[in-house]
Formats: sequence, C-alpha cells, structure tokens
Amino acid sequence: MDAERFQHFLDVVVRNADADSQVVGVVVLGSGAGVSRQPDDFSDHDIWLITTGGRAPALRESIAWLPEPERIVAHLADTAHGRSVVYEDGHLIEFAVFEVEELDVTRANEYAVLYDTTDIAQRLDQIAVRTEAEMAGIDPAWAAQRFIAQLLIGLGRLGRGELMSANYMIREWAANSLLQALATGAKDRLDNLDPHRRIETVLPDDTAAVVAALEQPLLEVARSLIALASDRGLLEGPVLRAVEAALRRAAAGPGAV
Repeated sequence: MDAERFQHFLDVVVRNADADSQVVGVVVLGSGAGVSRQPDDFSDHDIWLITTGGRAPALRESIAWLPEPERIVAHLADTAHGRSVVYEDGHLIEFAVFEVEELDVTRANEYAVLYDTTDIAQRLDQIAVRTEAEMAGIDPAWAAQRFIAQLLIGLGRLGRGELMSANYMIREWAANSLLQALATGAKDRLDNLDPHRRIETVLPDDTAAVVAALEQPLLEVARSLIALASDRGLLEGPVLRAVEAALRRAAAGPGAV
C-alpha cells in the first residue's frame, strides 16, 4: 500500500470516530505513527480506538467504522480487546477497542494520537513511560540462560521424535532467546516491545548467522546455534560440554533429522 493510500485509511478511521460521540480517541501504533520509521508497501495498520459508555464491545465486532468495509474478507478474533481484518488484496488492519478505563492493561512505544476529545494523549505518554521501564528489565543474561534451557528441551523432544514440538522449541524459542542474548550493548537500539523487529539493522552479522542456521535441518539448526553461542562466549566450559552431550544424544535418537 503506497503512502497516500495508507494515510487515507487513517483519515477514514478518524472521520468515522468523529461521527461517533462515544469514541474519544484514535491512536496509530508502529510504523504508521511515523516516529522512527515510515510505513512502507509491506506495512499493516495498527490502530486503537478509545471509547466510553460501554461502546467498545460493539465496535470490536463491527467493521462499519473501518475504511472500505465492503472489501474486507475476514474479521478475526485476536485478544480480549483486539481484532484483525483482512482485505481482499491481503492488507491487514490490527485494531483494538478499549474503554478509557481499560487502557491500563496496554503497552506502547511508538504511537501517534490522531483523535482526542479528552486526555488520551496524556494517558498514552504515561503508558509509554511505563512500557519503557517494564521492558528495560529484560536482561540479555537471562535470555542466554533461557536459550540453554530451551535448546535442551528441544533436543530432548527431537531425540524422542516429537518433531513438531522440537521444531517450535529450537527454531522459535531457542533462536529468539539467543538473539536477545546477543543484543547485549545494543538493547536500547531495538524495539522494546519486539526486539526481533528490524534486528538485521542492529546486529547484521549475528542475525545473518541465525537466519542461515534456521534454513538447515533441525539437528543442524541446533548444532549451528550452539556453535554461534560458543563463538560469542555464551556457552563455554562444563555447560557447553553438557549441551554438546545432549546434541549427541538427540542425534542418536529415533527422531533425529
């Protein structure tokens, strides 16, 4: 979606919000907010609608306030407050509708308040401060420990033949924890809600190594992640030998691939 059309969608949401007396705020998040980056052809819309008077449940289940509702082909449940809609060309809008008093459950970093008839901007400022404080507590050293545990769990499942679970644990959980652990000294340059977003620009070499690892069969994925962690000083000594023993045990098991 080009920039003009992307903005048009937001303009329609704001116009429809202004026509509903119980909608008191519209917030766009992520690249749509234009804070550190601009939306591109691959960006979706991430929108919050803020309401009063018990209006939120009805708006979560409605698509009438969205742009071009006749082109929507799916309206999907996501979270207690959130829904996603899919357009016929594959464009996605993720939206959440909150009553004002429900905003305390949210987290946000990059956002823009597009419509505000009360104190939504002030509330979002407070949410962003709280979010930054909460996410600052995620320690890369803790992520390194989680990587070891997740990798061992995945290797056990691989050796047993639980291939679906093993793939998820090693390719998803262990690889993600390893990337977080490798981000020591660079954490303040990552998205504090999703540290894997655009991590290629912050840790290009480490990210390329993990991506290359993930393209291999599962046993080789594990072996490559172990080698990377060892090379970066995250696995050494007795712990490294224990992980390598688990790798050998998995390789000899009936499920090894």
